[in-house]
Amino acid sequence: MDSQHSAVRRREIEDGSAYKGADRRADGGGDRLIVENQKLLYRYIVGTERSIEALRTTIIFGLWAVIPYMVYLIALYFLVGSMKLPYALLGGVLCWTLAAWLLISLWTRFHG
Repeated sequence: MDSQHSAVRRREIEDGSAYKGADRRADGGGDRLIVENQKLLYRYIVGTERSIEALRTTIIFGLWAVIPYMVYLIALYFLVGSMKLPYALLGGVLCWTLAAWLLISLWTRFHG
C-alpha cells in the first residue's frame, strides 16, 4: 500500500498537480507559485543557453511589463469613485491596453 501511495505522489510531483493543490490551499486559489517558478526556470534557461546580454534584455522586458499593470491600477483607483464598477473595470482595461500598446511600440523601436 505504501509503494502505491509513493508512486501516486511521485506522479503528482512530476506533473505538477501536487504543487497546484498546495498553492490553492495556501492562498485560496490560483497557480501563482507555479507561474513564478516557471519564470525563474525560464530566466535560468536564458542565462545558461544564451548570453548574459540576452538575459539582461529579458529582465528589462519583465520590468517594462509591470508598467501597464500599474497604469491599470491607477486608472481603476480613480475610476471606481466616479462610475459603476463594470465601467471602471472596462476603463482600467482600456488604459492597460493603451499603455501596453505604447510600450510594445517603444520596445520594438529601440530593441527590435
